Amino acid sequence: MTPADSHFVPPAILRPQSRRDALLFAAVDCWAKLRHRSVFSWLRKIEAKTAPNVRRSPSVALPNCTNDKYTWRKLFDRDPLFTRLSDKLESKRFLNELAPEIEIPEVLWQGERARDIPPELFEADALVKTNHGAGTNILLRDTDLSPKQIADYIDRKMRKPYGWASGQWGYHNIPRRVFVERRVDAPELAEVKVYIFNRHVSRVLHIVDRFGATRGDVWHDDGSGLRRSDEVYHRGETGPGLPLPASSEQAIAVARLLGEQFDSIRVDFMTDGTRLWFGEITVYPLGGAVAFTGHKTDATENRYWDLRRSWFMRTPQNGWREAYRQALGRSLAEAYRARSTADASEAGGL
Repeated sequence: MTPADSHFVPPAILRPQSRRDALLFAAVDCWAKLRHRSVFSWLRKIEAKTAPNVRRSPSVALPNCTNDKYTWRKLFDRDPLFTRLSDKLESKRFLNELAPEIEIPEVLWQGERARDIPPELFEADALVKTNHGAGTNILLRDTDLSPKQIADYIDRKMRKPYGWASGQWGYHNIPRRVFVERRVDAPELAEVKVYIFNRHVSRVLHIVDRFGATRGDVWHDDGSGLRRSDEVYHRGETGPGLPLPASSEQAIAVARLLGEQFDSIRVDFMTDGTRLWFGEITVYPLGGAVAFTGHKTDATENRYWDLRRSWFMRTPQNGWREAYRQALGRSLAEAYRARSTADASEAGGL
């Protein structure tokens, strides 16, 4: 047995605890797939690209892998904080309240329409962003677009909701704003993305050359400490093979502080190796799917994601959702009881 194996945490496999619960779970799955067809269609397309040889039927009623847990979160977990965390402006305030020692890129202006951006800011070393989604950032000094073209593009994005097809509920109720953010001016700026499950850091992405080839290393912790894995950040791109920057220790500490409030979250930072700047908080990383391993029950992220810590499981619900919550609670309790027994048995055999 290798040292890593000795710290392996077996997955907590969810199963119905009675025939009545099994019928309820079947009804919930049927409702989910009829009511939220676009969400399941989106997931099937993602898995067809990242795991083309896998044929499976996702289950949201009894989610036993990371991708199904993200789908479950989209459909059931209506934590009010998800909206605040998904809002790129509100998340800055949230992080500042939690960890005021972390630097936050300065917001130079914000408003409801990009056409109202002061003309002088188009010459600033800054980015235009929207607070309610992703993929709208424009680095002003590095674009060939005119101020009018930028304003027209951003205002079109402002009129569109984000994440509807993939079911990213946290974005739905964000009051939409456009803002101009000062660019972090630091040499060799990199990103550190920390995947946190309560206080356990299962995965860290260290991304370099953010405006070039965007290469990165993937680090995993299966219980024996973070280690750089053979997984690549981008298929076809060789990872840089670099050690984690010194600032990653602080990034992980802040992520753990935040993670205590949630069952799962991702916290992103920018770093020059020593200094740290807040990036964003992500409730649905990559739209709510983990490439290549999200369908596996024994993947690290799945083993450490305990749904009992979610808002849904800690909050009484209305109608049939409460019956479902209680049934899922019974399955979770039994799964973790079985896992504890397996852990104790393995420890006795060492």
